[in-house]
Amino acid sequence: MTIHKIADVCRHDQAAFDEWFGQQPWAAAPYEVAQGENGKAPIGYVRKAKRDAGKPQGTLGEHFKLASVPQLIVLDGATGTVVTDKPMEQAGTKSDQGYNWTDLAPETWLK
Repeated sequence: MTIHKIADVCRHDQAAFDEWFGQQPWAAAPYEVAQGENGKAPIGYVRKAKRDAGKPQGTLGEHFKLASVPQLIVLDGATGTVVTDKPMEQAGTKSDQGYNWTDLAPETWLK
């Protein structure tokens, strides 16, 4: 099974995305594609404020029924099937306290 890490990022704007993405070790959908900028349909998770302003939820956000971010869904890179949608659990009572891998995370990620 081949697993690729690709981030579908929900940031407030292009500058916030660029700052965040510059620190990450994985690929990401370009901001304008994920958020549907320049008249294009969004493919990623679209923040509630943007949806309230009339922008539709992105294709992936809708397909995976994302209610909030961050959320990590592990797909088989060869088939596209979901390996797990719960590879992590919140470490504390708030998301800013971090996350821990669960036993559902791919074994290679736990090394």
